[in-house]
Amino acid sequence: HTLAAEDVDLIQSKVLNGTSFVWNSTETIASTAAYFRGTVNSEFVESRANSATANLTQVRSSRVNDNVTSQLFQQLNLRMKKEGLDNRVKLFLLNDPKTSILGDLFGGTDESKKGEFSASGHPVIMAVPATVKPVSRPRNMLVNAIRQLLLAWPVLTLFSFSVRSYALNPSFFHAIVQRQESKAVSACAPIFCGIVAIQLVHELAHWWMAKRKGIKISLPFPIPSTELGTFGCITALKSFPANRTDLFDFSMSGPVAAAASSLACMFVGVQRTLHASSQTISTFPTLPVAWFKSSFMSGAILSAMAPKIMTLPLSQPI
Repeated sequence: HTLAAEDVDLIQSKVLNGTSFVWNSTETIASTAAYFRGTVNSEFVESRANSATANLTQVRSSRVNDNVTSQLFQQLNLRMKKEGLDNRVKLFLLNDPKTSILGDLFGGTDESKKGEFSASGHPVIMAVPATVKPVSRPRNMLVNAIRQLLLAWPVLTLFSFSVRSYALNPSFFHAIVQRQESKAVSACAPIFCGIVAIQLVHELAHWWMAKRKGIKISLPFPIPSTELGTFGCITALKSFPANRTDLFDFSMSGPVAAAASSLACMFVGVQRTLHASSQTISTFPTLPVAWFKSSFMSGAILSAMAPKIMTLPLSQPI
């Protein structure tokens, strides 16, 4: 990955010149990246509705806030596209560190100054080749084989959690322990499939938002949990988001969608349980009251919909 010197000069003369970013120095790192240091005019920021019109918006705060930097970054990207640099160079707007972050990546960083940041809070513009992607470690055949084996682990922990959800159910316990009916395990399928479905909603929300924002992502990798079956999945970024707003939207889309699905399932489940017959309830999973009280959300829902349950002893199975 090489950053051409002519591209650096073009950014200085055509992209930065005339914007609210007052450039005063450039630091080039081994022809791989460049820092453009300066200050942002916090009194007036040029805001473009499109490439043809522009107006000035007064900023009442002396602090360079997110709105100002967002407008600046949008303006810089428009100029990069106009000059034909967007396909060759990627810009990042971040706080100015005293020691170069890129020096950490490419060597030559003073260890005593690592991690220090400028107290002034002035942003710095970092330019890297557009071919640079988020860091990913190369994998060999052994690592790939281990990853494939680990895929079975969350399935086993989720299956274990589903079975344990029914362990305190007398009908299920007698069927498994006394009558040794292995087919009784099929009663655990709703728990197993329900968790998988909510996780699928979570990952589909991430995928939809990534597609909407133009972010490339990897396939999700599940994380096992001996307590809840799964802690979710890790989804790596394969390209950089355009800005922090896109990153926030991508990050929050999955949890919000999964939380909404979980709450809907719990409301429906509690409501139907309260109106179910004793025979039907005998086929439900059985958990101690402490399991519900350990969660603020589930405890609040049960307190509102079934307050008598919350008065039971912690060890009482329900």
